[in-house]
Amino acid sequence: MYYKTPRRGVSTWKPGTIGWSRLRVLTASVGVIYWIVQGEPRLRPRSRTHPSFVFMRNFMLETYKNRFRIRSARLLGYDYSQPGAYFVTVCTKDRIPYFGMIRNGEMAVSGIGGIVREEILRTPEVRVNVDLDEWVIMPNHIHMIIQIGDSSAVETPRRGVSTWKLGTLGAIMNQFKSVCTKRIRVAYPESGFAWQSRFYDHVVRDAESLRLVREYIRKNPSEWQYDEDNPEFRPSPRPLP
Repeated sequence: MYYKTPRRGVSTWKPGTIGWSRLRVLTASVGVIYWIVQGEPRLRPRSRTHPSFVFMRNFMLETYKNRFRIRSARLLGYDYSQPGAYFVTVCTKDRIPYFGMIRNGEMAVSGIGGIVREEILRTPEVRVNVDLDEWVIMPNHIHMIIQIGDSSAVETPRRGVSTWKLGTLGAIMNQFKSVCTKRIRVAYPESGFAWQSRFYDHVVRDAESLRLVREYIRKNPSEWQYDEDNPEFRPSPRPLP
């Protein structure tokens, strides 16, 4: 058997040795990581579905997701431009309560919260295919139900990054966050305001789900003490109805 033998700072690898096998595995792993990080641009469509590639891709995503790529919070393969209702949650960075505070079960918005409220109400005015359903502003996050009407735009991923096109949920939320941030930083330059980099969404699929989401949003301020986003949250049993 041959083994890796360093000579003057250079390793000599011979076929059939343990070192040679490890080098091949390392090279293949680096290649797969590169394809994943870069959006797999050089792979043919058929090769992406090969069992060995699927296994390796999933393994690498689970192993290196915190170093190279953040897993998307959106539903994989779903067209977010198609008509429907979407329950959206957007948080501030580090859950800082920029938007105000809860007093006696009701939300008292701050100046920053007032700007966000104005932009929420403007959402259906500036976007012809969007209707605003139930919504609420909380101290460090907002909940909204957004109704998207007919639109021919689609969301197309490229090199692992979504390029938002007009009419998609991603485009709506990115524009909303951007406008809010600009206005807040002009009005309150020392606030250090920032959003969490992503938002959370849930596709509302039927009338019953819509009813439950609406009820959840309405009750949010009164149940702030049980909300895990509350900095003063302490686990405790909820009172019986």
